Amino acid sequence: MRKGDSPSQVAFRMGVTVSTVLGYLYRQAGEGKIQRSDIILSIPRQTRLAVEEALNRVRPPHRPYKITRWLKKRHPTVNRDDVQIYLNLMGSGVQFGDLYESIREIEMLLHSITKKTLIGKYGDAWWRKAVPQKIRVECVQRREMDDLPADDPFSYTNFIDMKKILSENWTELAEKLPEEVVRDRKEFLSKLDKLNGIRNAVMHPIKELPVSDEMFEFVRHPQRQLTAPQREVTWHTLLSNIRVDSSVQ
Repeated sequence: MRKGDSPSQVAFRMGVTVSTVLGYLYRQAGEGKIQRSDIILSIPRQTRLAVEEALNRVRPPHRPYKITRWLKKRHPTVNRDDVQIYLNLMGSGVQFGDLYESIREIEMLLHSITKKTLIGKYGDAWWRKAVPQKIRVECVQRREMDDLPADDPFSYTNFIDMKKILSENWTELAEKLPEEVVRDRKEFLSKLDKLNGIRNAVMHPIKELPVSDEMFEFVRHPQRQLTAPQREVTWHTLLSNIRVDSSVQ
């Protein structure tokens, strides 16, 4: 699926049913190894656009059989299984939920790496020595306005704040950040402004902003950069377990 095959194509290659493939993918999503939006985005873009067109053209209620019948006449080449999967998974609930999880992971990783690194260099004085005064003041103000305030004012930094902190402490942080992030420093930092905007949109769903493929891919790129070392460790662990299981058999 990560190589570009849709669930129906995976099923065909493996010689199993689509429901078997979906059962496995849903289990992977439940274990946190993939996101449900990964399944959505694996479905060909032309299929997803065709379904969206059908939803706009077919009169409600949007029963699956009505959508499928409309597509059969106007887009006969789209795969029915992929259409059904998209209809089952599509919706702002899945999309915004997964975007939130991706953004949350980026924030948590950046905060953790930054705080640990700066404490290692400056000790308890890291907050005053490494964080610009303007950001410190704004974080304290945000905490004062919070009905359930956190103990650490650093918790109130946003992506724009983190961009400034990272820029001013790059020499120290570069030793702890993933190699791909360090190599693409300018590009990575430039994305934090847009990430902040997407985060605000996700946290205010009442605005009903559309979620696009481009938005997903934009968020996924820095997420992949930051989690690459973790994925590598997980992959090697998995291979080791497979080798152990094989030797036992």
